Amino acid sequence: MLPRIILEDFNVAKDLTMNAEADRVKLTIRDSLYKNLYNRDYKLKSIYFLGCPIASAIACALAMATGKTVTIQRTDVHPDDSTIDTEYQIVQG
Repeated sequence: MLPRIILEDFNVAKDLTMNAEADRVKLTIRDSLYKNLYNRDYKLKSIYFLGCPIASAIACALAMATGKTVTIQRTDVHPDDSTIDTEYQIVQG
């Protein structure tokens, strides 16, 4: 349901893939509304400290849906093809 909301209702990305495996969730966002934040031409540094707004919003949604703490383990940015890969950890206990 979450990918449909991001893609169709909010229209903030062209493609979004989520895979859940036990306590890990992998997210791939392609061609997001925020892709220019990662463009090397703009030389923005804060985005690498603060992270992707979509990935952060999805972490919040996962935490609310599971009732557990969710941490962002890593984010890989591929500015050449406008892809952001994020891996979440759902903290058990």
